[in-house]
Amino acid sequence: MQAAEARQFFVYKLPLVKGICILGVILIHVTVYATEMTRFGWFSSALIFVNSLTRFAVPLFVTLSGFYLSLNRRNEVAGPFYRRTLKFLLIPYLAYSILYSLPQLLKSHRPWILIKNLLTFDAQSHLWFIALIIQLYLLHPFLSRFYNACKRRGALVFFALILQIAYSSSITALFPHPYSPTFLIRFLTTIFFPSYIGYFLTGYYLLEHSWHAFQVFQRRSSVIIGCLAWIVAGAGISAAWIATHSQGVIYEFIQNELVRLVRNLLTPLMTIGALIAIIAFVRGLETKQIAVRRLLNSLGLYSYSVYFLHILYVRLEVLGLRRAHISPDNALFYFLLLPSTVALTLVSVRWLARLPFARYIT
Repeated sequence: MQAAEARQFFVYKLPLVKGICILGVILIHVTVYATEMTRFGWFSSALIFVNSLTRFAVPLFVTLSGFYLSLNRRNEVAGPFYRRTLKFLLIPYLAYSILYSLPQLLKSHRPWILIKNLLTFDAQSHLWFIALIIQLYLLHPFLSRFYNACKRRGALVFFALILQIAYSSSITALFPHPYSPTFLIRFLTTIFFPSYIGYFLTGYYLLEHSWHAFQVFQRRSSVIIGCLAWIVAGAGISAAWIATHSQGVIYEFIQNELVRLVRNLLTPLMTIGALIAIIAFVRGLETKQIAVRRLLNSLGLYSYSVYFLHILYVRLEVLGLRRAHISPDNALFYFLLLPSTVALTLVSVRWLARLPFARYIT
């Protein structure tokens, strides 16, 4: 009974945690404009730190995907599982790829660009995540059966986390510039599933040991340790990023080999720490902070749609801010961009949810 109640607790909190994850993704894409600042100071350092702290978002979302998919043992039968789920990934991916490819199509009048973008997940940079999720969905029936057949599952998860760190670090050393025009290099450095396999299996482990996890997350000492792990890992990534500055100009950190290596090592620690801290936070929202709970719940329920759509508003609003002569050097740039992106994206996805075909795109 205790295990069932603990599992139910995590399932009930899932939308709130996903909401925080997707808010973290938006923060990443807003604060990344710190790379365009021409002056280095306390504010640019704060933006770097926030950006680093929110790097838990995608790994934790992958963990939650593993948790969610392993709730139903029917998902271990590949054929029916694919028929039930993949269309809800592929159809919105197709729709949003067309949307993001429109500027290129209108400018070049070459329809083959759309085919290229679809095959390389390159209509917009953030669509790489859909390629990753599709891989994990394809692997899930086999991974889940392998996991359940394994006697030492904790050791398996630990090995998977070590494997992903080793893989990511090796790829970083081999290919220091992940945004190469060569699709194979971009695939290996940013999309290929070994970089996230440990997080996915952690989701399995979290479900299986939900009662023990629930007990850990209730302890004040665990929450403190989790918060410290999150902050220390974020500070380490920030320090590596700041170390790449030269002559007061912030370089594009994602292409820096040192920063990527540090991220590979520290992000698993950050993700586990963030999960503990976030669970403690959402538990505190049960009887108070109703407005915050509603916002996070909405973001979580529409998380995929928010992920797909928010970049459109970020790009459009940045254009508007530049025309108003508000540059990334101005703090107002970020304080306007973040809330407006969240608000416009949520309003849009709620409107899309009312359409007859909404189940395929929201």
